[in-house]
Amino acid sequence: MTAERSQSVNTTPAGSDALADLLKAGRGFFALRDYAQAAECCDRAIELRHDCAEAHLLRGDVYAASGDSEDALDCYQLAVHFSPQHAPAQTALAEALLERGSDVEAEAACRRALSAVPGFARAWLCLGNIRKRRGELAEAADAYRAAWSHDRAETRSLEQLAFVLSRLGQYDKAFEHFRALLDIAPDSHRAHHNFGLLQLETGHAAEALASFTRALQLQPETVESLTCVGHALRDLGRVEEAIAYYHQALALRPAFGDALANRALALLRKEIGRAHV
Repeated sequence: MTAERSQSVNTTPAGSDALADLLKAGRGFFALRDYAQAAECCDRAIELRHDCAEAHLLRGDVYAASGDSEDALDCYQLAVHFSPQHAPAQTALAEALLERGSDVEAEAACRRALSAVPGFARAWLCLGNIRKRRGELAEAADAYRAAWSHDRAETRSLEQLAFVLSRLGQYDKAFEHFRALLDIAPDSHRAHHNFGLLQLETGHAAEALASFTRALQLQPETVESLTCVGHALRDLGRVEEAIAYYHQALALRPAFGDALANRALALLRKEIGRAHV
């Protein structure tokens, strides 16, 4: 069957219904993390209509979730080829390009997404990530603000905005945004952990300890949070306890440099303390 014939067949009501059912089923399987079934639905949808951008986009998401970034990128490129004004597909392409370090191409895809849908929050978020990686922190903050203003459910933009504000030295605003984020997402491990980093950096070790402890309650045995609990305890002068947390982190990831270096420093500090007793 030729591509022209295939397209005419797929525009029939029955073909459209079958395509919609396959995409709905594929999204359902994807949400359940049943990637094999989701992939099968996508492949059947693409057989039914080869130029379906939604099917290629979802297939790319399945590849990405399965760790196959190259095939994901190919699918996103097909999606935008068949539907250049498809903002979610352009944004998925931008994110994939950013992941592989192609910042210029990623920004171009973001711009196409925003040209099609100026208020598409995910595209603004991606643009912020591009600018942050370039070190353009003020411009990144503007993009994150735009993302947050267009979609209050996109908490990643608020988290990134708080982080960038802290890097800009605007600590009061960063604290304000982290508190707002935790009001919205109180069970976010990342939010508690990153708020702890800001608290630790600004000399609030006791508050940082509480944030890192909460992060560990949400995701136990997280190496980074275990290590940061050690940092907070160290800054509070509780060196023995800090060493114990560094040991826990290294038991999970023996080559984790942050824990290795700080455990060595804590052990040295312990020995120096003994020498002066």
